[in-house]
Amino acid sequence: MRGFAVEQGVHLTDRLRTELSGIAEVRPEFLT
Repeated sequence: MRGFAVEQGVHLTDRLRTELSGIAEVRPEFLT
């Protein structure tokens, strides 16, 4: 069960990073 939770956490942060970089492409001022 713990491994599953870790996998989900990694997936979530990965998706967050993807969305954040997508936002950064549109609005570069977010990455100051």
